[in-house]
Amino acid sequence: MQEFNTDEYIDPEVEARLEQERIIARLEMLGGRLQVKLKDYVGQREPIERRMIEDMRQYHGRYDAETEAAMAETKNNRSKVFANITRSKTNAAEARISDMLFPADDKNWSIGPTPVPESAKQAQGFECQAQQNQALAIQPQPGMPPQQPADPEAMAKKAAQGMTRVIDDQLNECQYNIQARRMIHQASVLGTGVLKGPIVVSKRDRKWNKLEDPASGQSVRVLAVDDRTAPAVEWIDVWNFFPDLSAKTVEECEAIYERKFISRRQLKELARRPGYLKEQIAKVLEAGPKQFSTTTDHLQKMREIAGVTGVQDDTRFEVWEYHGPVEAEDLRACGCDVEDDVFTDMEAVVIFIGDIVIFADMNPLETGDRPYAVWNWEEDESCMFGYGVPYLMRTPQRILNS
Repeated sequence: MQEFNTDEYIDPEVEARLEQERIIARLEMLGGRLQVKLKDYVGQREPIERRMIEDMRQYHGRYDAETEAAMAETKNNRSKVFANITRSKTNAAEARISDMLFPADDKNWSIGPTPVPESAKQAQGFECQAQQNQALAIQPQPGMPPQQPADPEAMAKKAAQGMTRVIDDQLNECQYNIQARRMIHQASVLGTGVLKGPIVVSKRDRKWNKLEDPASGQSVRVLAVDDRTAPAVEWIDVWNFFPDLSAKTVEECEAIYERKFISRRQLKELARRPGYLKEQIAKVLEAGPKQFSTTTDHLQKMREIAGVTGVQDDTRFEVWEYHGPVEAEDLRACGCDVEDDVFTDMEAVVIFIGDIVIFADMNPLETGDRPYAVWNWEEDESCMFGYGVPYLMRTPQRILNS
């Protein structure tokens, strides 16, 4: 009789439970590390946020908080009017550069073949092959016109025209001009504008197909829903953009964080999408949004400047999207298919709420680039955030108010 070694036997259920505990522990460690780094980035950006708040107050015709408090305590009859020239100058500058970069009746880009395009080289190769076939006495079929030699330059121009139509359709579908104009507006006011792209978004097309009933002969309309993916570009609110401030460009950043606010319903919809960790999302829903607030409430300050009060954001969840290096073992714990011989950090995208990771995947761009583009109205040589028109007009505005 064969002896059974109990020391080598492991219950499959116990092994699965231990593996699940190991994965959960790995996810908790990943979320904790991302949360610690995020708090550092948030703290580093606080001086820039204070400057942007002052720019917003000046743009909306409001004195800074200290001046308003001092004027409230003053009991004389001196004028407290804010002679706002900042807003008109900012809007004029924004309109001028928007019309220059995005004309209403024309595209601000074009595609054309190079002097020696690769497609022309391929066409020349096909033409040489056709000449060789003709030399071998390969005649066309009876009744068919003789084949004309290919024109390399015409083929290159035709390919460029076709790609132009495709790109133009994609840009119109994702409202590229509108997104870029929003970026220009924020850059003119706060000094920094951010665009994100190319990214892949889910789209749902709905159309009513006409069907005929064979029995009655009557026609009816039936709704057909088609889910698809498409490339897109979107504007990112600079208040939700937290890059590595030690870098001056996106390429130099060690990591980038992007903040989003979503409702409970949207969070439940994420649980149905492939790649998201349903068990992790269930933990977030059970804890509630108040447990996962990381940053200061800049929206409350902006609403105060605009005169909007009484709005609460406690029902929304603060979601963070991380772009940066992640250990391969952490990606495996999130369900990513990573090669076994990879032990170094990999460029990845991680979405987390608080310290709970709900999604992770490798960078979808084969080049490993981050999908962000930053533009400054006037660059700051010390960091990625620049200066806007209100900041540049701060001294003239103060002189006029005086």
